[in-house]
Amino acid sequence: MFKVHFIYATMNSGKTTRLLQNMFSYQQAGVKTYLLTPKIDTRNGVGTVESRIGLKAKADLVLGDTFTDELAKLIDKAYIKDNIIMIDESQFLKPELIYKIVEYCRDLDYTMPHDDEYFTLYAYGLLTDFKGHLFDGSKAWVEEADSIRKEDTKCFYCNRKATKNLLTSRNTDSNIQIGDSEYKPVCSYHYWYYTKE
Repeated sequence: MFKVHFIYATMNSGKTTRLLQNMFSYQQAGVKTYLLTPKIDTRNGVGTVESRIGLKAKADLVLGDTFTDELAKLIDKAYIKDNIIMIDESQFLKPELIYKIVEYCRDLDYTMPHDDEYFTLYAYGLLTDFKGHLFDGSKAWVEEADSIRKEDTKCFYCNRKATKNLLTSRNTDSNIQIGDSEYKPVCSYHYWYYTKE
């Protein structure tokens, strides 16, 4: 049975650390995991997933904007062996690609059902951008997910839960600006306070 889990958080909350820790745990239990990342995320080099505390791994596949034969083959291999697929920075994927990935996996589940086993896809990412708007990719994951979970972290300025991504300096009007150092996880009050200035 195929399941999609969307795990979201604010910036600087350790979501990539958790992804890599979960990947390691599955591997220790003998479950093969495949790591995917979008081509737009080049902070640590194309195809390298790295957390701020130094954990890193090489992606098995770098995702572009379209569904490719290479992606289909990876999904086929993972599905047949009840493996795990994990996607880092999943908010950057195009909705059309997300819909196609999920549709392809559900079609496999329909044509080759695994009644007692689970083929699982974990998508880790941000829910909203620094303007407080849903990423298009995150909206698609929310629409397709079997479960949605928020990883909590504290506001940079107080002890409330962080719910927003505050960008302290901006070089573009785009809702995508990659780089951890200029973001702070903040509560709604401090987001309002600092964006009003």
